[in-house]
Amino acid sequence: MLICLFYLTFSQLYVSIMNLNYYNPMNREQDILTYILKVCGIFIISLFFILILSNITQFINIFNKYNKINKNIGNIEIEIKNKDLESLIPESKQLNNNLKIAKENLDNIRFIQTLPYIKENILSANDLISIGISATNIVINSEDIIKNNKTLIDSYKNNTLNISDPKTIKQILEIINSNKNYIDYVEKNVNTIQEKIDKNKSKTKILPELKSGWKVIIDNYSKIETIAKYIPAIKEAPAILGLNKNARYLLLLENNTELRATGGFIGTYGILTIKNGEIVDIFTDNIYNLDSRSYNRLKIKPPEFLQKYLNIKYLYLRDSNYNPDYKISAKYAEELYKKESLSSTDVDGVIAITPDILKDLLNIFGNIKIDQDTFTPENAINLLNYETKFGYWEKQISTSDRKDIIQKMVDIIFEKIKNTNLKDLYPVIIKNLEEKNVLLYFNNENMQKFVEDKNWGGTVKQNIDSDYLAVVDSNLLSGKNDPYVKRDIDYTLNIDNKKITATLSLTYTFKFVDNGIYKDIDAYLDNYKTYTRIYVPKDSWLISATKDDQEINNKDIDFTIENEKTSFGIYLVIPQGKTVTYTFQYYLPDELSKKLLNKYSFDFQKQPGIYGNNINFNINLGKPIKNLDVQTIENNEIKYKTFQQNISITGLNKGDINVNATFLNSIDMQKIIKKAKGDYLSFDKN
Repeated sequence: MLICLFYLTFSQLYVSIMNLNYYNPMNREQDILTYILKVCGIFIISLFFILILSNITQFINIFNKYNKINKNIGNIEIEIKNKDLESLIPESKQLNNNLKIAKENLDNIRFIQTLPYIKENILSANDLISIGISATNIVINSEDIIKNNKTLIDSYKNNTLNISDPKTIKQILEIINSNKNYIDYVEKNVNTIQEKIDKNKSKTKILPELKSGWKVIIDNYSKIETIAKYIPAIKEAPAILGLNKNARYLLLLENNTELRATGGFIGTYGILTIKNGEIVDIFTDNIYNLDSRSYNRLKIKPPEFLQKYLNIKYLYLRDSNYNPDYKISAKYAEELYKKESLSSTDVDGVIAITPDILKDLLNIFGNIKIDQDTFTPENAINLLNYETKFGYWEKQISTSDRKDIIQKMVDIIFEKIKNTNLKDLYPVIIKNLEEKNVLLYFNNENMQKFVEDKNWGGTVKQNIDSDYLAVVDSNLLSGKNDPYVKRDIDYTLNIDNKKITATLSLTYTFKFVDNGIYKDIDAYLDNYKTYTRIYVPKDSWLISATKDDQEINNKDIDFTIENEKTSFGIYLVIPQGKTVTYTFQYYLPDELSKKLLNKYSFDFQKQPGIYGNNINFNINLGKPIKNLDVQTIENNEIKYKTFQQNISITGLNKGDINVNATFLNSIDMQKIIKKAKGDYLSFDKN
């Protein structure tokens, strides 16, 4: 066909030239040029139509497959709704085959793919088809798993599947354990789906049909993202939940009414034993009962601030959580537990829990009665504190047994957990992980990485290109009075002579409130005493420090490098009924300042165990803000906004905050000025 086209074209060109006017040389030259251009135009148009005609078959095939694909998808939606996994396999195979043929037809349309608008639509359609192929691949490759576990699948289909049943849990763990290659395959395909979605999220110049297809997928992106994030944990579930063996976890029950670096004072420890996904034993005990066994045996030196302000000579498990990086503190707690208990059995991880989770659990379970006491979401923490500090004496219980009430509470709580639907527990668990009322550490490296990626491990962030702030209080010999301490954090950032200057103000208000349980025994609440460490970017330089505008001598401040951060440590005393403000001004490191003036990034990490800080952040680096992205936990109570050069973040903060901002450059400014001039001229004319 192309040979015939060339023959006809050049024949026409020859005849046309022969018929030209030879009597006027100038006219002849012009006519030749005109005819050549006309003939070339005819050739190009003819070629274009021939190429389109040659691809029309592909378009017809694609249209036919489009109808079949829609029918497949409709059937699959019904099968998923009916939980009919067995019928889902053949339908997914048909869809997979139709998608692959449609992709081949698209790939065969070569010439037309070079046209700008059409090219973008074809590429987008191709990505949409690839997502469908990846999704159906996941289903198709589960065929053997579905066939080999018919009883489990039938119970799922008939709505009789009980994931609280020990036998069912074990069966699920066994399926995961024997199908790790399939889980890897799922992970690979889910990652492909994520890549395609990210690539097409911002596309606007595509057909309405494609837009509606992408909208469905993008609207469900969070579900896909959740699956991707949880796959590493699913793979490790058999090991973590003790398939065919005991998994043992050291529990640190941290009382955050007496705040310490990773949440609270470790007044109670325990061992949680899980086998085949079922809690088989949970033991708790007074921390002093364990520590006292080692008083004449272990001579481990504590950090200097604990020696100086807590007046202790040796370190035991109760004071092991002095480092705000929970991963470090958990490893140290594990080591001390083994030394003190003389246990030859390793633990698989360390879990720290503050009593705040108890309030949320009681909201699900209802009130719990232990002996003469009724524990409610409102009084549980205060009542436990009272019973372990004063009530045991009134009931003539020995000091060593005064925390037996905690074991009773734990037994009841875990029995109720076993009989509660996971759907009801899941939001509570996630909330307390995000608010750092529960911290996790696993010796399993893959699981630990998952925990850190989810920000559930209480690790200190190590982004060297980011501004950083964490304020860490350790209540030292001032009673269980942290609930009566209000904390305000004001953080201001400015540029001064090409150096970034930070000003941090910490305002503490200590005011005892009668909760109806302590009654008149508040006499022991004298002053609130805390050793406060302020963690800032490494190599930051302190300019000044004041207490209520009175200068603080540098000798009263401990300067250290810890967790790859610079730390300013200071012992604070807040009298009851008073408000005291401490202010620190410091320079950020020069190298970091240069990076932040190009693109600003800031990590604020909330201390575990604190219900919330009242924060007021004002960041001004002398450049107009182009884009602002603030990442934080879902149930936070902060507001943020930008105005010209200023970033403002305020409110009650319950979790970590990450800020990323970009600035307007000279090109952006020129565009804004140009638009402003155009708008002005347009307004002036009107």
